[in-house]
Amino acid sequence: MERGSLVFRLLVQDEKEVQEIVDGLRRSGVRFRVENIRRIRAKHFLTPRQEQVLLHSYLNGYFDNPRPIPLSKLAKDLGITPPSYLELLRKALKKVVSDSFT
Repeated sequence: MERGSLVFRLLVQDEKEVQEIVDGLRRSGVRFRVENIRRIRAKHFLTPRQEQVLLHSYLNGYFDNPRPIPLSKLAKDLGITPPSYLELLRKALKKVVSDSFT
């Protein structure tokens, strides 16, 4: 929350998704302001599998403290080994963090 307003950062795949979100907010009567739109460089796009692992980790509380679920269970959910899961997660995080700071 900043200055009495909620601030959301969204990562979408294309401008069409941005427009759909904006249209939905307008139809709902929500007052909003788009402050910035930034394109992610192609080299930083997540692969579908990296995106799946990152989202799965987030939705299952992997980044919470304490973690409610072990990495081995997350990996099993997706049918891969824990080392493979961790490698995908690390690569995804590196791309996201790299894009945020460059």
